[in-house]
Amino acid sequence: MRVLLAAFASSFSVLVIMSSTLQALEESNVERLRKTEADIKRLKEQIAKAKTAQALVQKNMDDLQLLPNQLPSGEYKHVKVNDVNPKGPWIKTGLKPGDVIVRADSTSIEFPYQVDSIFALASIKGSHTLQVIRDGKPMTLIFSF
Repeated sequence: MRVLLAAFASSFSVLVIMSSTLQALEESNVERLRKTEADIKRLKEQIAKAKTAQALVQKNMDDLQLLPNQLPSGEYKHVKVNDVNPKGPWIKTGLKPGDVIVRADSTSIEFPYQVDSIFALASIKGSHTLQVIRDGKPMTLIFSF
């Protein structure tokens, strides 16, 4: 009988340990799930903000038509302004068709897609500079949106 009681007590102890281990695992999983749900919510908010910013940049990029600037050697360097919508925000920069954008603030501009980031930064911060070549002469345009 004592052997049977000892075996029962031992089995009961194992069950108690297993039960508390399972409870701890369940609590841990619930906490991980809460963190994951919070992470998903934060990511959805960031995606929504990015989509809004992308739509704003796209709308404003539609107001500024750019082309790669081809040098006489055939090489492409910097970005040439093809057209500026007179009702769009880029008119505030002073850019004109034919201008070649060389730098925006301290960033050398080599490709049209880089101008997207100019607008994104300009809409957040204060004044900015564009270094352009107009009619063969370098000039600096200072602007803010």
